[in-house]
This record gives sequence, structure tokens and C-alpha cells, in this order.
Amino acid sequence: MREIKFRGKSIYDDKWKYGDLHLHNDGSVCIGVTASAWTDDGIQNNDYLTITGVKGETVGQFTGLQDKNGKDLYEGDIISCRDEDGTATLLVVEFGTIDRIVKRNELNMCRITCFYYRNPDTNECLFPVIDDECPDVRFEIVGNIHDNPELQKGDKK
Repeated sequence: MREIKFRGKSIYDDKWKYGDLHLHNDGSVCIGVTASAWTDDGIQNNDYLTITGVKGETVGQFTGLQDKNGKDLYEGDIISCRDEDGTATLLVVEFGTIDRIVKRNELNMCRITCFYYRNPDTNECLFPVIDDECPDVRFEIVGNIHDNPELQKGDKK
């Protein structure tokens, strides 16, 4: 089962926070950061170390995948994939609904809601982010849309 976790930029110091997503009735968004082990002050594993307010527009969910360096892949990340000929392509990880051709008795089109790759140059939505359908198992995270907007050449949908 895929681990469900989120990240968002703190409203206090603009640093990334990772953990559980908290949505409050007043519209504010927080990330609950969990402690990884027992500490001297009695916090144990899976208890919240902090709950930090984050900028809602920066929140992204973990896809369940990691890049070639073992870095977790989140919604909003920009990855570099290399074709067989060595050509690098930048792709943005997004979440939404796309049309997909499905092989059944004959070719059918269906709509699925999923993480998917978008080419920022053409704005074309490509294939879903699925482990065995990754464009290249050696992809590398090179930035994200919040810290590196210059990597997004195309217009956002």
C-alpha cells in the first residue's frame, strides 16, 4: 500500500514541511509533522512533533514513487527523464483527470483520476504516474513548480 503523506511550505519561514494534511474550518491548511522516535520529552513515534500552518497553494501529495536517488516524488515536482538516445525531457507531476486508452476487447477511452506527467513545453498530459509505466525508471527530480518556476516553460492549465 502506498504511504499517504503531504508536503507544504510553512507560512512562517517558507521551509518545506512533510507529514499529515490538516484542513481547518476557517480554510487554513496545516501539516502535522510526526516524531520519528521517542524523545527526551516523551514524544513517541507517530505522535505529532509539530503542526505547522502551510501555504495551501504549495501542498502536494506523495505519489508513492522515488527517483533514481531515492528522493520521494510529490505532486508539483519537476522531473528529468532521458530517452534511449539520451535526450532529456522535463515533466511536471500533477493530479487530476485524464483520458486514457484502455485495452479491453477493443480499444476504449476512459477517464481516470490519478497522478500524471505533463510536458510543460507542450502542456500535453501524458501517461499516469504508475511504477511500471514510468517513462524511465532512472528519472530524477530536478526541482518543483514552487521553488523553480523557471523550469516550467509552458503555460499551466
